[in-house]
Amino acid sequence: MLRVMIAVNRAMRATNRPFGAAVRKPFVVVGVREPVSLHVSYCFEGWWVYADTPAGLTTKIVHEQLTRDAWHRHCNNWFTDELYETFGVDVYAQPFPTKRGWTIYENNQARVMLIRQESLSVLADALGALYGYDPNSFQVIPANLSEDKAYARPYNAVKETLRLSERELDSIYALPYVQHFYTPQEIAAFKDRWRAFKIAPKAARGNKHKGAARALTLTPANGNYYPRYA
Repeated sequence: MLRVMIAVNRAMRATNRPFGAAVRKPFVVVGVREPVSLHVSYCFEGWWVYADTPAGLTTKIVHEQLTRDAWHRHCNNWFTDELYETFGVDVYAQPFPTKRGWTIYENNQARVMLIRQESLSVLADALGALYGYDPNSFQVIPANLSEDKAYARPYNAVKETLRLSERELDSIYALPYVQHFYTPQEIAAFKDRWRAFKIAPKAARGNKHKGAARALTLTPANGNYYPRYA
């Protein structure tokens, strides 16, 4: 249906009739988010697909869904399968301004604003650029927040306990769209956030108690406990 509407829009803009000049090309807002946070949110938005109740959507289920190849293909190919195929916009044709967190793409089919969800604090600036208005004329009101939803408690529990192996992290964050929209430093921080086992920094040099035992704590991950030395 969307593509039919877009085709109608193009036909109307191409006509020589008076109303053709009054028809504007589509203005499109697109978001992107780091993949693990995106997936956890996605699972809870459609929790009934995976469990009988939101509370039944466990860390194990979310983890299993996250590592499915089909999900990776969908996320990685969305910008080519959907945005490019529908509007002819190639987001990979130019570097993404990671410091600013958003950019505008435009061709004769559409004007597209793409913003990272991690950069929503500057959404007014991006909307101002998209529509050609003063950013101060936009009032951005947070809505659709997970903490306001019925599944807030199990959602937060999964975020606290979901942990991924190094192999899983490398596979997920090597996806081309992740590499394009995020810096190596940002990707490293994301991986650290979801890493199952963290190696604490070595003791400072010059410690006269060489060989002394280090404090050991246990960090929960995927329902198990992983040793972590301090």
